[in-house]
Amino acid sequence: MFNKNLYRLKNKGVLNLDSKDVVFHRNTLKLHNLFAKIKAKPVGDMKVMVLFDIPEKKRKIRNWIRLQLKLWDFEMLQQSVWLGKGPLPKEFVARLRSFDVNECVKIFNIKNIKMQI
Repeated sequence: MFNKNLYRLKNKGVLNLDSKDVVFHRNTLKLHNLFAKIKAKPVGDMKVMVLFDIPEKKRKIRNWIRLQLKLWDFEMLQQSVWLGKGPLPKEFVARLRSFDVNECVKIFNIKNIKMQI
């Protein structure tokens, strides 16, 4: 199991296994940690709507946001419009800032939803 984890981290570029030394690549390790799942689920009865429009060249970030919202049991209304319970953890907003996409993501607290057809 340990060897599998070392092999996986080596393939991702997080570490380099030289003859006698193990070298961690700081930038790759930091990026690997940024894409980790946020385990703290939103708690509360408030409804939250998350809308995002992230450029194609940042597809990995966009996919991470979708995966994170799925883990929190958000409902997908469209690929970039999600509805779920909140408030969202502060770590989520901090990650958006570190990815430099906080201007591309809007988070709304919904009090009442009235739909007219």
